[in-house]
This record gives sequence, structure tokens and C-alpha cells, in this order.
Amino acid sequence: MIQGQGQAKGAQQGRLSDRDILQDLLTTHKFMSDGYHHAVLESANDEIRQTRTKMHDEVVQNAKPVFDAMNQRGWYQVTPATPTR
Repeated sequence: MIQGQGQAKGAQQGRLSDRDILQDLLTTHKFMSDGYHHAVLESANDEIRQTRTKMHDEVVQNAKPVFDAMNQRGWYQVTPATPTR
């Protein structure tokens, strides 16, 4: 590959771009959410289940501003849902 081809401007200079950082954050939140989701489903102890549920919910809440920042910049486009009857 030619140097710089297909890389963001910041990455060409040895730094991550804002887009790269936000993408990494969102991917990390998704991974953590998935892990906590499975942990909740597989918890036999109610106290542990509640703790893991709280941890999962915190990850989901923390991911929202990251998603919003990406979406507002056009870096994470979604198709709006349409109401169905």
C-alpha cells in the first residue's frame, strides 16, 4: 500500500484522528455491553445479576454521547426507523 493511502490525515502523522478515537470508543463500549449482557443472562445469584445489570446499563449510558458525537459528524449514519401499524 502506498504510504498514507486509505488512512485518515491524523493517522498519516502518527496520531489517531478524532474519528478513529470515537470509533474505537464506540467499538469498546459495544464489546463491553455484549460481555455484560451475557454475564447477566448467566448469573445464578440475584445480587450478582443486579450488579452486572447495573454495570451493563452504565456502559450503555456512556456509549450514547460517543454515538451522538459520531452521528452528528456524519461518521455513523443510521437509517431512521419508520412507524409500523
